[in-house]
Amino acid sequence: MKRNLYILLCLYLIPLFESFGQVHPFHSTFEQQAFTFTDSVSHENLLALFLASNTSADEKQFAQINKQAEDLYLLLKQEKQQIKSERRYLKWVFDQVKNEFFHEYEMYPAFYRTFTQKTYNCLSGTALYALFLQKLGYTVDIHETALHAYLLVKINKRQFLMDATDPENGFISDLIMIKQREQMYRQNEQAKNQPAFNRNIQLIELAGLQYYNEAMLQYNKQNYKESAQLLEKAIRLYPRSERIAILQTSAINLVASTSNKKDNRRKNVVNPASAGLSNK
Repeated sequence: MKRNLYILLCLYLIPLFESFGQVHPFHSTFEQQAFTFTDSVSHENLLALFLASNTSADEKQFAQINKQAEDLYLLLKQEKQQIKSERRYLKWVFDQVKNEFFHEYEMYPAFYRTFTQKTYNCLSGTALYALFLQKLGYTVDIHETALHAYLLVKINKRQFLMDATDPENGFISDLIMIKQREQMYRQNEQAKNQPAFNRNIQLIELAGLQYYNEAMLQYNKQNYKESAQLLEKAIRLYPRSERIAILQTSAINLVASTSNKKDNRRKNVVNPASAGLSNK
């Protein structure tokens, strides 16, 4: 098996072990604080969790990004009083969020870059749509597949699909077309020999997949310890994820293997002061 293990999620969602040092080691006080509120599903706490997956996140960055999000939310909320058609309003929300944040697709962006650089992928795009829509009072189903993430907004018996990576045709309100789009996702994954599954997940579990992405980036740089630490937190947010568990096991084994090799190298190093007698 190659150590550069690429499990791609469009996302590409780059597709609690106490024996490994400290349990849930946090890379900042901001991240530690974000994890103290994992039982809370408030907009601010969830936003903090997504941001905390990157080591650069801190309170100052969060305050700036939270203000950006709050400003757009207030605009969306205000317009909700003016647009009476749910379909027209949701399409308007889809476009407003897209125009504000989704300027350049990037395969594995850190979440904060969606706010600062306007780069996005299906994970960060789906997360932002879900954060705004839930705060606006909508019921949202987030879908994870082998290679993609998207969401469905449900109003009574109606459904509206939002796909952040399709800016032109990513808002679908026709039920037959929604089924066709989901069938297209399945066919794309089968063509790439990926497992066919479509799981409804919570927003906090999507945050776990953001940690998974960050962990995979470290894994592919052979920073296995850093990857393992990120995966500890990913599995805490999304404990039923098979892909997180598989990568976590691999990262732990590679940390142990690397450590053993270092120990063996130390044993094989001869101390010059006791190397033995020298013939003259």
